[in-house]
Parts: sequence; C-alpha cells; structure tokens
Amino acid sequence: MRSVLISPVLVIAALAVAPSLSASSTDIEQTYATRWNVEPIARLAMSRKLVINAARCRIDEGQRAGSWINGRAVGAVLGRTTWRIPVDTLAPGTYKVTYDLRTPTGAEWIAGSLRVPQIARNTGQAGERNVLIAPTSWPQARYPKIACDEGPVEFAWDHENLYARPTAGPAEIVIDPLPAVPGKYVRTLAVDAPMKIAWSEISPAAPLTGQVLRYRINKGGSEWRDLLFVGTGEKQYFGATTVSDGPGGDDQGPPAEILGAMMDLSGLDLFSHHIAWEEVEATNPGDGPHSYDWSKLVNNPNLYKNGLVLVNINLQNSWAEPIKSTDPERYWRLAEDFVYEAVRKCRSAGVKCFTLGYNEPEMFSRTDSKDYFNTHLTHCANAARRAAPDAVVFAGRFSSGSPELICEFYAHGFRDNFDVLDIHPYTMDAMLGTAEGEVVASHQALAALGMGNKRIFLGEGWGPGRELSYVKRTKWDEPVSPEEADYTRLYYQNGYRCMVTARADFSPDWVLGGKYFTLNDNVGSTYWKQSAKPVFSPKGELMGYMIGELQFAPNADFTARFFNGGLLDFFAKPKGQWFYDFPPALPEVRVSASRGPAYVLVGEYHQVDVTVVNANPRAITDVKLGVRDRSGKFRGAISAQAIGDLTRPSLAPGEIWHGSVRVRVDKGTPRPIRWALEVQYKYDGERHMSDDIVPTEIRNPVDVVPSEARVVLDGPTAQTVSVKVRNNERQAASFKPVSYQGADFASVPSRSRIQLDSGQETTYTIDIRPGKPEPGVRNLEMLGGVGTVIAVVTPLDCPRVSSAPKIDGDLSDWPAEQVKAGSIRFGTDVNQAERPAVDPFPKPPPAAQSALDSKGSSDQAADGKAKTYTYGANAAVAWDEAALYLAVMVEDETHTQRFTGADVWKEDSVQIAFDPLNNGDTSALLPGSEMKAGYGPDDYELSLALTGLGPQVAIVTSPGGGQNGLVKDAELAVRRDGKFTIYEARIPKGVIHGLILKPGARFGFDVLINNVEQGSRYTLGWAGGIGNGKYPGKFVPVVLR
Repeated sequence: MRSVLISPVLVIAALAVAPSLSASSTDIEQTYATRWNVEPIARLAMSRKLVINAARCRIDEGQRAGSWINGRAVGAVLGRTTWRIPVDTLAPGTYKVTYDLRTPTGAEWIAGSLRVPQIARNTGQAGERNVLIAPTSWPQARYPKIACDEGPVEFAWDHENLYARPTAGPAEIVIDPLPAVPGKYVRTLAVDAPMKIAWSEISPAAPLTGQVLRYRINKGGSEWRDLLFVGTGEKQYFGATTVSDGPGGDDQGPPAEILGAMMDLSGLDLFSHHIAWEEVEATNPGDGPHSYDWSKLVNNPNLYKNGLVLVNINLQNSWAEPIKSTDPERYWRLAEDFVYEAVRKCRSAGVKCFTLGYNEPEMFSRTDSKDYFNTHLTHCANAARRAAPDAVVFAGRFSSGSPELICEFYAHGFRDNFDVLDIHPYTMDAMLGTAEGEVVASHQALAALGMGNKRIFLGEGWGPGRELSYVKRTKWDEPVSPEEADYTRLYYQNGYRCMVTARADFSPDWVLGGKYFTLNDNVGSTYWKQSAKPVFSPKGELMGYMIGELQFAPNADFTARFFNGGLLDFFAKPKGQWFYDFPPALPEVRVSASRGPAYVLVGEYHQVDVTVVNANPRAITDVKLGVRDRSGKFRGAISAQAIGDLTRPSLAPGEIWHGSVRVRVDKGTPRPIRWALEVQYKYDGERHMSDDIVPTEIRNPVDVVPSEARVVLDGPTAQTVSVKVRNNERQAASFKPVSYQGADFASVPSRSRIQLDSGQETTYTIDIRPGKPEPGVRNLEMLGGVGTVIAVVTPLDCPRVSSAPKIDGDLSDWPAEQVKAGSIRFGTDVNQAERPAVDPFPKPPPAAQSALDSKGSSDQAADGKAKTYTYGANAAVAWDEAALYLAVMVEDETHTQRFTGADVWKEDSVQIAFDPLNNGDTSALLPGSEMKAGYGPDDYELSLALTGLGPQVAIVTSPGGGQNGLVKDAELAVRRDGKFTIYEARIPKGVIHGLILKPGARFGFDVLINNVEQGSRYTLGWAGGIGNGKYPGKFVPVVLR
C-alpha cells in the first residue's frame, strides 16, 4: 500500500470537548487574508509554538457574546503558530474573544481580542474616475451588503481616488493611512456629502487590494477601526488541477480521495469534475434508447462542495468516432443527447458551470481547426442551454491570452457559444506566477468585440505548468529541496496576487478565478506509447503520430516522465505550510509610479518616478527596484536607466523610499504597452514582490488614417480618398503626401509637401487613377513610406473560353491572347514560418507563346549576365457556363508532397479561396480593421496537390463545413516538366455554392502557392488573404467577361 502523509489539519464543524489546558495569554499578531472577495478573513499568528489541529473563537462581549465562530488551523508558518477566523458576519469593531486551539493532546484557551474591519469596496473601474460616482454606481448599491459594510461613513476606492459618503448625517473623520507608524500621516476629512479625494492627498502611495487603513469619528473618543480594501462584490474562485491515478489515464499521482481531502484543507474553493461520454454510455444504443451510467458523476464528492463546482463534459468516445465521419447528423444527435442529460443531472445537484469544447484548439494540426472547434462547441453549448437556460459555459481554453487568437475564433462563431473565456497565460517567471498582461489583453479584445461583460478564467497558466523549470527533479521519490519549495510558493502567491490586485488598467472583476497547474507532482505520458497512432504517407513513409487531435513528430519521445510542478509532492505532502494558508495574507508594500506619457515613440526615454512604502509592522530587506514590460505577447524590447541607486538594504516600518528610472522602447510596433515598476524584497526572510503598472502605447512617428483602407479601381473614373495625418514626433516635421512608388497612379492636388508641428493634425486628399495596371493588389504608401498604405485593387477580367481546355497538364490549348486578361502575376514577397528570409524568391517569369509558357525564364542582372531564379509562379483563370478553369505553373526544383486531402497545404501544393458574394464578409469586422479575420458563411477554400495517391482536389473550408473533403466532381491534372510543376484544374458549376457563371458576375478570389525546400515551408500569395490568416476582405474581385 502506498504511504501518504497528510498534515494534521482539520476544520471544526462543532466542538463540544472541554479544554484540557488552562487559559493563558500570549502575543497574537492579526492581519487579513489578501482577497478580492469582500468577506474578510482574519489571520492570527503567535510567536509561541504550538501544534494545533483546529481553531475557533468565542465572542465574549456584545450582542454575539457566547457565540462561536469556527476557523481553520494553518500550523507553523515561519515559526509562528497560525490560524484563520472568518469575520464577515460581525459588525466592524474590536471584540474581546477567547481562542480555542485544539492540540493533539487536548486544547488551549487563549484570551485575546479580534479586530473586525469595515470594508472599502472597489468601484470596479480600471483607471481614474473623472467624476464622483453616482449613488446607484456605488458598489454597496450594486451588490448585497454584509455586516462589514456597516459604518458612519461608506467607502469606495479605485487606483486614483478614495470615495466617501455619510450614512447617518455629516461626519468628521480622521484617517490614518499607515497604521504601521500610527499618527504619522493622519488626515481629517469632513464628510458632509458624497466626496472623492485623490490618493496623493491622503497617502504617500496608491492603494492595493488587501491594504489596511484606520479611521475614527473625530469626537467623543471613538475607537479606531480597520478599513480593509477589497473588491466590488464580484466573486472570485480558486482551485487546482489534480493529477490522480485513474485507471487507463496517461497521468499518475496520489489517489483522488487523498487529493480531494488536501483540497478541502487548503482554503481553495473551486472544485472540478471531469466526465467523458464513453464513461457514461459504454456502447452504441443503435436505434434503441440510451443507457447511461451516472454513478461516477453522482458519487463524486466534488459535485457537492461549497464554493464553485465546474464540470468538464467531454465527448471522448471510441465507438462514436466512426459515426462522426460516416453519419455526422446521427453523431451530433447522440452527442447532444449525452450533453443534455449530463447538464440536467449536474443541475439537479446545484451545479451550473460547465467546461465545454476542446482544449487548446489552436494547437490542432488541422487546416479547419477553428471551424472544427466551433462546430463541436456549438452543439455542446446548445445542448447545455436547452437542458439548463442558466448554464454558464466555460470555453476557449486557449494556450495564451492572445487577442489575435480570440479574434480569429470569434470570427468563426465563438462569440455566442461561451459565457466565460478560458485562457492559459503561462509565464516562466515565478515572481509573476501568471502572465497578467495577457489577461489584460484578453479583456481588451473581448471589450473591442462587444463582449467586455464576459469574465475570464485561468483554466491553466497560474503556476509553472507541470514542471518547475527553476529546480528540476527527475525522480518522484527524491526529497523536495528548500529552493524548490520556495519557488513553488512564489508561483502560488504571486500568480494569485496578480489576479486580485487592481491596477490602473486592470480590474480583478474581469477574472472569475483560476486553477493552479498542478496541485500535485505527477508522472505523465504513462500510456502515450500505447495510444499514439502512427500516420503514414501514401508511399508508406512514417509521417508522425496522432494522440487525439495533436500531431507528434516521427521521433517523438513517449517515455513516461516525472513532473515536479505541484504544490504537493508525489505523496500528497505539501511543499510548505503555506499551502494551508490560502488565501495568503501578503505583505503590504505599496508601490506607486508616476503617470506615464500618453504615448511613446521607439527610441525615446521617459522618466518614471516611484514611491515605495513599507506598511508592514516589521522591516523589509534586500529591496530592489526594477522595470520591465508586462504586456501580452509583446514582440519588442524595452530598456531602462537607473537614476541613482535602485537598491536599499532595508526599509523600516512606515519608511518611504523614492526612486526614478528612465524607460525606453527599443523596438516595437504600435500597440498598448505596460511598464511594470517592480520592487522585490524579503519580509520575514521570504522573497516577495510588489509593483505598479504604467500603461501607455507605442505610436508611429506619424499616424496616417485613410478614409478607405482598400480602393477597388472598377471602371475608368479616378477615386478620391481623404487622409488624416498627425505628427507624433516631439518636433515639427515635413512629409511627401505619397511615396514615389505610387507616383504613376496617384496624385495629391495642389500639395507637394505637408508641414506639421508636433501634435498637429491635418487632412488631405489623394486622387487614385485606374490606368492600366495588372490585376491584383498594389500598396500605395503615404508620407514617403513612413505611414500606412492603401491597398489599390484592380479586378481580374476572367475570359470565357469558347472551347474548354483538356485537363491533362498541357497548357498549349490555353490561347495566349484570350487568356492574357485572366493571367495572375505573383509578386516577389515570400512568407515562411521558420526563417525570416529566403534568398532569393523570384519575380514571375514573363509570358511567351502562351499566358503560362514561361519555362526557362530568367532575368538580366546589372552586369548583363542571366540571373536565374529558383522559385516562381504564374497562373490564369477562365470560365464557361459549365465550369471554372485554373492553370498554375510553379517553378520548383523538386516536388515534395507526402500528405493527402486537407493536409496537403503543409507541402508543395496550391490553395485557392472563393468569396462567392464578393462581400469580404463585412458582417463582423474586427475592431480597427476593415478585414475580417476568418472566412464568412459563404466562403470556400480548396487545395490542389499531386499526392502519393495521385492528383487531389479537396475542400478545406465550406459553409458550415458540410462539403469538406475530396471533390469527386472536380478534375485535376498535375504534371512535372523539368523544374516546373504544372497544375490544371476544372471546378464544375455547383461545387462552390453561390458562384454564378454568367457574363458580368463577380466573386472574390485568391491563390497561394506552398513550397517546401529542405524541410522549410515557403508561401507565395497573390492577394494576401490566405497565408497569414484568412481575410476574404483582401480577395481580388474576379469579373466574368
């Protein structure tokens, strides 16, 4: 039998045993748990060591005299006996109490006092409030009050101001913002009516969640009362991902029953349960009724815990998967039946929160991963909401908080299928614990998409992941070192601190909570060798392995591994007594940074002044001030210069330290940015960090905003575009209205140069002339190339052929004169995922005898010698009433294609995309963009390739995904001719729904060439709407002539 060690910590439900020890007095220090939730928890610690199993206190005076409050024993933390008492049911004040501490041999009663704070609620606003809060906007008016709200004055707060209003007539109060040095910074306020006062007039530093001030009425010798800074009233919940020893599972850890008991003792209040379809319905019901076994669900104790219970409903089912491909309608009917009944069963137990959909879908090796994910989620969410209209759907489970990722899935239908966004914002830094900047960026993306009311949940991303990279242990039975224990504590406490700390640009209201990953050390990938399914090419070559929806390389290592990222070791023993001390009572070190500039330019310094206040009863030591970027996925760099010494050996209680740094953005593109002014220090010998955030944004030296980002030259008439320009430089500047590259088709009437002072704006117009350009997209650069561009689009005239070409890979029957108008010329830009540059990618070869007869093409170098290019492409389209025809010639030394069907894009192939309605899918534009990221409900994407099974045409994306797969009616011939690959295709009428084949009809179109050389993939696009995201708004209009 496995030996499992459990700390002797118990919660008292009712104590009737008389104390075995006489009462004694001792020095007890009281603080409060740092939390956004408004219900205060008093944390008591005494220097005398005592082994305690449980704790409670008896109120010895007032209306509650004689009543008991059950608490929770923590044990010895930093040499001090520690316990916790919830005080949210008591009115503010100081009470005489008796603490009943249970020991292994009896009990000890200690006479003492208990301070109950009045709470100051956060307004829920990130940033400064310019006006006094309206009466109905006070958090005390928006959320239910508790006993700790009571007082002669109500208080609210945000990052900039303190708000106060009298509850029973005018009151003069005295505020002491720094109780660590009583009386040093007192301020008297006359609260005759609702008022606000800037923090700079009250306190030497801005507020933070969990800080404590004192105040009293300035008459009659009234006693001081604590004022504890908490959240609005919105609840947050925190849990941890358990890794147990379930039979057949990939991961191994302590028994689930032991881990459940440790969760109960920890102070965590979010509990999870996972249920898979096949566990409930083991066999195909056929045409008969369902036979579900809910015993595993209803017998799980997590389903009945206090706090938030989150059930993950999974469609994993081996017998149903074949039905999914052969009869999808029946599959989804069966799947929805399971989800419906699962939600009903959970709802009857009081559970209403459900995790639905795949985990980290952006990692799937599928071209249709977004549609695949949203189809799955839509069915599950619909079934859940039919079963329980109040069901709360957690979904997304994205591997980061990237706004681009959120927008891409939003464009594929994600918006209406979730209530809480699940993200995994990991960080490798234990002093942060989680990538809080990604949480901010996620909320900003949701708000821009009209979903700012939806909260965010960290399903992962709080903690180091499964492995603590700072200190790696390779064996499960090795002891935990003090260094590993401390890094684990840092991840635990700092990640929590980031989620509950209100900032200038962040409200913890946005975060519903999080799950630490992981609760316990574990062994992973136990059964990966058995479950990995090999994937072979048509020629029998091993392409890799699939485990679920994830693809692994042929040389992937599936050996079971030990992971030490847990709060508990492999035997479920805590790595520190702090495990039981949750939510933690974090040290109160207040950090306040001066406001940043409205914007910054790359290369310029800005000074930030920082105030640090030690509000703790003891000194902090080894104090260091630093700065870094804490934006979400910032692909730039900042640097800083110290002004004076940014270290201090110590700060005494109440001591204030001022420091300054000069911060510079060394590189970066326009976007919001966050500078974190961080103070690292030690308190009672433990490492901690406090900080303040300075939000700003990077701007270009010149902002250029054209009235049209895309101009289609459809006809002989010139088009006029107005352009607003602003000079962001710190000095005057002069610019050319357009670059020389646009001189042949654009002009600026009566304006040769633009003169602007710093901060000045102006508007000018550009006339864009049709001329006779080749079909496609040209970028018109403004302001001599320093500004943005206007995409100037020339439609492609697609000729009708009187005689359909034979689909055989021989293009000689494509008449040159007739097809010339339908010729597609590719540019010289190459996109490649692994390396930033390719040397060289060719210009399109010139047309010769036919529109595509370009074999042996070369260009002339400056010295007159022939310069041959390695890669290139040319294409043409034509039509008749029965079909659309496409010819593509790719100059490529070698042809590589080991995939089939929808996966051929990974190697040598052609992708084509259609927007039959030519609407760019403007029904759901992304914020700040006229291009929708993602295909619309009428759009198609097809792939053409020469595979090991022969030429294949596959639909990769179609409306609703119903047509995805090989196109049997299409014809494709692919022929290798020397260093050329020639594609010739016929797409019959009806394959692309909504595509009209008659003169004058038009549709949006794009072509992308994929090429693999020496293991690296390169792409060459025409309109730029396929390769780097799906943007039908960028497609070139094709007009049938």
